[in-house]
Amino acid sequence: MIGRTAFRRLATKARAIATGSREGRSNAAFVETIRSRHGLQLESLDQKLDEADRRRTDSQATTSELPQSLASRVLSRGCRFVRVGSSVNGLSSDNSDIDLVFFPTDDSRRRLFLKDFHGNADFKMQFITAISNVITREFANMGTPVECSVILHHLRVPLLIVHLQNGLSVDIQFPDETFQAIRNTNLMRHYVHCDNRLSKLFLYLRFLFDALEIRDSKYGLLSSYHILLLAVHFLQSGQALSPWPVLPVLCKTHNSLVGGHIPIQDVVTALDSRHQPIDWTSNNKMTTAELIVRFVDYYSTFDASQNAIYIEKGLAARRKQVSGDIHLLLLDPYSRTTVCRSGIAAKAFADSMQYLRRKMVHGQFLDSFPTFPEASLFKAQTKWVSWRIHAREKKATIDNPGSKS
Repeated sequence: MIGRTAFRRLATKARAIATGSREGRSNAAFVETIRSRHGLQLESLDQKLDEADRRRTDSQATTSELPQSLASRVLSRGCRFVRVGSSVNGLSSDNSDIDLVFFPTDDSRRRLFLKDFHGNADFKMQFITAISNVITREFANMGTPVECSVILHHLRVPLLIVHLQNGLSVDIQFPDETFQAIRNTNLMRHYVHCDNRLSKLFLYLRFLFDALEIRDSKYGLLSSYHILLLAVHFLQSGQALSPWPVLPVLCKTHNSLVGGHIPIQDVVTALDSRHQPIDWTSNNKMTTAELIVRFVDYYSTFDASQNAIYIEKGLAARRKQVSGDIHLLLLDPYSRTTVCRSGIAAKAFADSMQYLRRKMVHGQFLDSFPTFPEASLFKAQTKWVSWRIHAREKKATIDNPGSKS
């Protein structure tokens, strides 16, 4: 009797392990169905992505001198703006925002400023307001008037958003001592240069999520960085792509370049310098179009209530506990908690992946890149779901004229 009971327990555990190992893996039958029915559309998508990727570098050159020019007009000696995000990591496009981090260059002065800034709410608001006013004046002097500015001082990392009349947006972060935006820009810059399929996958996802209207972290939805982490996890994880991933796990293979132990000034210096290529070649030969199909298939069954994504480890693991709202647990190497702190982003992402999986079987959302006109049906069907309502309400609050300076 005891032996039989023990056998049952082992069998149950084995089934659970097998189920867990299959969860999130690409479904071979689904992928083969797309390839056999819509092979020409996949080829067309790859051609469009190749062309769009070739155009990326043009927009990078037009904005590369703006931070230095702005800093010389706005900031005192000993302070600077550090470019972060897509303008540095190689993923910028024509309509990309310009992301900057306020950075005192002297180490002791930097520590003192961060202590005063984050420890005194009045000083924080006064300082950001003063920066906003000077930027508005100097942009006018540069012939690029400001349409409006928004100060989000309540965020863990306060943000000044400057909307210019030419359509560009300049987002300035006022960081804490972790300088996550600077460190993760360095990490993603290295990932982008490992394999250009990452940049093309991200390009597809950014246009797609804009069409679905699920990308805007100011309103509780996904940010570009969230999307990039989701793409990196998919491309580096053996749970998603087996036996050969597209990307390495850089924190394991090149920790001296991306580790959290690197002094922040050294990271800033690296970002200011020309990128040095690293030694990596993937044995995975899938096209970007096929990877896109597999990405949708993988995440359409990904259970955010049960799993957390660890970029540093290159895997998704079972969550230790679940309570309250379900968040996407996306952990980059520089944060102890998820970088996706909104309760509605996980639901918006899950709904979109499940919807896309159903539609791709019929050839939708493939070569309709970059406009995706069929996304209008998704927006109509989700108009009154809770996460969409929440995002609209948050947008109305943030965009209220009373919040603008």
